[in-house]
Amino acid sequence: MYQQNLNTFDIEQGDTQIGYKSLLNDENVRIQFIRKVYLILSFQLLFTTIFCTFSYFSTGFAVYQLQNTWLFYVLLIVGLICEISLICCKNVSRKVPNNYIILGVFTFCESWIVSYSCSIAYLIYPENGGQLVLIAAVLTLAITISLTLYAFTTKSDITMAGGSLFIFSAVLLVLGLLCLIFNSKIIHMIYIGGLAILYGFYLIYDTQLLMGNKEYSYSIDDYIVAALQLYIDIIMLFLQLLQLLLELFGKKD
Repeated sequence: MYQQNLNTFDIEQGDTQIGYKSLLNDENVRIQFIRKVYLILSFQLLFTTIFCTFSYFSTGFAVYQLQNTWLFYVLLIVGLICEISLICCKNVSRKVPNNYIILGVFTFCESWIVSYSCSIAYLIYPENGGQLVLIAAVLTLAITISLTLYAFTTKSDITMAGGSLFIFSAVLLVLGLLCLIFNSKIIHMIYIGGLAILYGFYLIYDTQLLMGNKEYSYSIDDYIVAALQLYIDIIMLFLQLLQLLLELFGKKD
């Protein structure tokens, strides 16, 4: 009797696992997952844009940001803690509403950091800083759309290139250390350009993880992590482009 019940349980459990796997591979479920991720990402980018716009129209707020650099570093650390907890702990990133709360805190921290960078452009480069921020934003939008379309349409599987991206990141880390040792504008420019290219590749990589039809993919339960990774790719791409434009075309008083 016990053995019969146990076999029945095994069959039911097996059916559940098969049903869950088929659910993961269902095209409609994946489409709903993608829509959810991009909806969350849209709110993140909208909040960051509003934050940066506020620093542009409020000189007092921009001055406050630059005069309180300690707050920048505090939020940088808090954002890093939130990022690690969401990426490394599935029980955190998949538990509602804690995952949304932590993502919201992370988005606020990143928005402050991006706004701080824009405030530097507005105040340190008053002649054309605002124009360069706008150009960087437009370039980021164009690159993001182009790379996203490429990721969705190409037959190449970029999800298998995680090792290559890690090596590229390690090379840039060494180059960043050289920037600290040698005060060379050329090395610094190469470093910034390399970072922009790296996050462009990561944008393609994370987008294909989102699609679910490649070698590796996000689980449908990882919508918070997927939105987080795409948000980081776009924000870091914007920051590198802005820094590059300021280095090349920034005009001080």
